[in-house]
Amino acid sequence: MTIRVAAGKAEVILLLVLLFSGAIIVYQSNQYAKLNALYSQLQGRYNELEANYSSLKAEISSIKARCNVSGQVSVQQVGQMASCPRIYGPYFCPEDHCSNVVIYWVSKANKSIDLAMYSFTLDSIGDALIEAKKRGVVIRVIFERSQVNQWSEYSRLKSEGIQVMLDENDAYMHNKFMVIDGKVVLTGSYNYSKQADTQNDENLIVIEDGKVARAYEDEFNEMWSGIYGR
Repeated sequence: MTIRVAAGKAEVILLLVLLFSGAIIVYQSNQYAKLNALYSQLQGRYNELEANYSSLKAEISSIKARCNVSGQVSVQQVGQMASCPRIYGPYFCPEDHCSNVVIYWVSKANKSIDLAMYSFTLDSIGDALIEAKKRGVVIRVIFERSQVNQWSEYSRLKSEGIQVMLDENDAYMHNKFMVIDGKVVLTGSYNYSKQADTQNDENLIVIEDGKVARAYEDEFNEMWSGIYGR
């Protein structure tokens, strides 16, 4: 009898040990799963931060190159350099296909285009402006009066609802510039004509800078208001 009781107690104790051990194993397994999930989450966050760091590092290198700066720079300096002008070009035509450059930038316009152009006869650029108008871009174009003829884009743009005007200058309105979204300027000797695009020696440069754009915008607004040569 005593032996049986002792054996029964041993079995109970063994069962309790097994249950306790199982509970520990389950607990440890759950903890491991939680830790593993946390590790995966932290690893993902680390990878994200590393990618952001690489992107920022590349952007800073690009800004330094654009602003002709070398060596270490502070966060404040990076902020100041971020506003320095971006220059695209210069482009020389006909070899650099200036019309394609103009069309590309017109396609990027989101809000406004102000254009002052001595000679404007290229249908391809006219088409790009019409498409921009359909996107909701507000467009104003000043034409040199003496250059408006049967080949000019004046009448076509006007018929499409684009705001156009003839200059009132007694002399020539000899400008060739475009301001896009108040921050990008296209300017140079390049007229928007087939001869300028395929035959003449012409130049075009693109400047992305708010201060420069404002200066051209002010000049355009003066001409749009009928003020010339002042």
